[in-house]
Parts: sequence; structure tokens; C-alpha cells
Amino acid sequence: MKNTYPWLAEPFEKVRKDADLGRLAHAILVTGPVGAGATEFAYETAKYRLCHSPGEEACGKCKACQLLVAGSHPDLRALEPEGAAQSIRVDQIRSLIDFVGQTPQIGDWKLVVINLAHRMNQNAANALLKILEEPAGNCVILLATERPQMLLPTVRSRCSRIRITSPSVNQSVAFLIAQGMDTAEAEHLVGQIGPRPLQIQGWAKQEILPQWKRSMEKLQSLDTGT
Repeated sequence: MKNTYPWLAEPFEKVRKDADLGRLAHAILVTGPVGAGATEFAYETAKYRLCHSPGEEACGKCKACQLLVAGSHPDLRALEPEGAAQSIRVDQIRSLIDFVGQTPQIGDWKLVVINLAHRMNQNAANALLKILEEPAGNCVILLATERPQMLLPTVRSRCSRIRITSPSVNQSVAFLIAQGMDTAEAEHLVGQIGPRPLQIQGWAKQEILPQWKRSMEKLQSLDTGT
């Protein structure tokens, strides 16, 4: 965490200590600006809680960590928006009811990560509320969102909160360089888009950056009248 996402190290340390002391909340709402890493933080927390031999972070070597890398850990359930509407539907949330009530298969804990949680429709949010009202003692639910204000107030009130802040410009540039981006390109993109390294990285992977650059060039030509 410190090496990959240094700006997430401080809030992660709080979660780690709470987990080690048995004080980790059964539901955690992770929020932060676009591109700051709310989703990544939620998954890193899940990995730490599921790891059999955690230190300052998940060990990466135990059976649990190996299953996480393979995407086949039976005690982790991840939900994301689906379908044409890109929403989290009630049937996705209902599928959690059996999961949270089951005994963990290979460890002591079960983890749920709900990414882009603000995209739950009304029925899904109400179904989740029922789960939060009757929490299982060995299950932690992590909701990651950049728009917590779109969640039901009753859902927010039943969650502990972790607020992620944006990395500095230097941290953003260093992160992109570590991912293989040219230094000048990284500095330019952070200067234009802002300290949103994970968003920039995502755009690069999805080949959105060339389209963004063309749009910026058109806007600049309109401003200069060329």
C-alpha cells in the first residue's frame, strides 16, 4: 500500500489497527474524489482482512492471497453495476443474503465489496439496508463511491466512514511513472486533468486518452481562433 498507493497509507493504517484490535465495523463506506482510489482502498482492506498472515498489509503468499490473485476466493463477493443501465440491481444485493449468512470456507471472515455503490437502484438500496440492519458477526461490507450523497441516508448512517483524499501532484506523477508512463506525459496529464492518477491510468488502459487529447486540441483551437 505504501509503495503502490502512498496517499492511501494513512487511512489504511487506521483500518488495519481496527482490524487487529477487533474493532473493524461491519459496514464501511469508503468515499473520495474521482481517481483518488476509493475502490482500490476497499479491495486492499478486503485483502488484508482475508489474509491468513497479514503484516502491514496482506502477505501476498498465503492460500487466501493466492486465491484473491486468481479471483477465486470463496469468501469474497464483489458487486459492480451491470447491464445497459449500469446499475446495481436488487437481485445482485439479494444474492448477498445467503452469502453473509454462511460460515467462511477457508478463514474467519467473509468480505463484500460494492463498487460504485451510488449506482444502486432504490430496490437494491432497500435490500442492502435489511442486510445492514442485521449484520453477520463475521462479515464486513465495504461500499466504495465517489458520490455518497446519492446513497440513502439510512444506508450511510449504518456505515463507518473512511474518507480518501486526493494525492498530491508529485504523488500522482510518481504513480503514473511507476506504471510505465513517460515522465513528461505524466506531468502534462496531471497538470491538465488534475491529481487523479487512477482515472488517468484507467483512461490510458481504455484508450480514452487519445480522444480526450483531440477534444482538448479542438477547444484550444476555438479559444485561439485557429
